Order: sequence, then structure tokens, then C-alpha cells
Amino acid sequence: MQQPEPPERRRPPPKSLIRWLWVIGGVYFVGVIFAGALPDSIGALALVQGRSTKPMYWYSFLTYSVVHNGVLHWIKVMALTTASLAVLEPRLPGKDLIVILIGSSVVGGTTYMVAATGGGAVIGGGIVGSGLAGAVFGTWLRQRRTFSRPAYAYACVIAVVILGTVFFGTLAQDRGMLAAAIASTVYAGVRATSLPRGGGSRLQLGSPGP
Repeated sequence: MQQPEPPERRRPPPKSLIRWLWVIGGVYFVGVIFAGALPDSIGALALVQGRSTKPMYWYSFLTYSVVHNGVLHWIKVMALTTASLAVLEPRLPGKDLIVILIGSSVVGGTTYMVAATGGGAVIGGGIVGSGLAGAVFGTWLRQRRTFSRPAYAYACVIAVVILGTVFFGTLAQDRGMLAAAIASTVYAGVRATSLPRGGGSRLQLGSPGP
């Protein structure tokens, strides 16, 4: 009689992914501690409409994404970051992930500044997280066959969210998140190679999406 195949063991997360999460999560959590310990100085790091266009405040196009308004804010941002990096890290080189992180912050922040005509300020990694999510969709457009079913479903959800933001997003921060997602979609779609990094050894090539 033919013996049933043993159930496939779930692979532990690769060490490189864990390092990415430690670094990003650690930097963001420092922002949580900073905001709690020195709340009056949050404005110095926030992206403030009008002020941040001055050369002496250009640094805020990067620093605003580090500061978070409490642990709950940090958890929500890290949930999106973790889900996206779990898909991207095996498929894109580290230098491309850095470009996506920095580019999302700058592109999304610039769009926010243009859209926030009535003034305002923004903090947190939500815009950068949207950029990472957009990169997942861009990679999916090039490498659909390498996506497991959960990753495939996640990419489809991202596409729906992007379309929903296009039609229903009215806030300046919505526009910033949309711009970061679209820019990262284009970048990841161009950079994603026809074969995953490492020959697909870390991807479930036998479990394509529906």
C-alpha cells in the first residue's frame, strides 16, 4: 500500500527577515519611547505642512515615519510591515528594500505636503508601510507563480485597498499613502526579476495562487 505523504513542515522565518524586523521594529519603538518621554519635541520630527519645505527641516521627510503615537500605533504599523516584508524579503535584494523604505517616506511625505493645503502634520510609519504593501503588489505582478496562497490573497487585498483609496481616500494622509504605494508598485514591478533570489529555494513554488 502506498504510504501517505507526511505533512509539510512549516519553515521557520529566515534569519534575514528576522533581522529586518528587529531593525525596523526597534527604530520605530525608539520613536514610541521618544514620543512618550518628550512629547513636546515630537513637532521637531513630524512632517509639518509649510514648515518642512524649508531646507533646514528637510530631514523631517524621513524622521516623521519613525515617531509613533503610542504602542498601539506601533503594533498596527508593525503588523503591516511584517506581512509585507515576509513576502518581499525572499524576492528583492536588501538594497531594493532600502530604496522602497526611504522612497516611500519621501514620496508619500511630499504628496502629503501638497495635499494638506489647510495645514497639519503627520507622524508614524503608516505611509512607509503602504509603500511596502505596494511593493508586494508590484512583485506579485511579475512573480505570481511563486506566491503561496496566503501571499497571493494578501496581494489581492492590497490591490483592492489601493483602488479603494483612489476612489474614496479624501484625507491628505490617504493621498500620501496612495502615492507611496503606487511608486513602490512601479519600482518593485521593474526590479523584480523573473526568478526569485536564491533560485526559489525559500519560496513555495509548488503552491501557486488560485
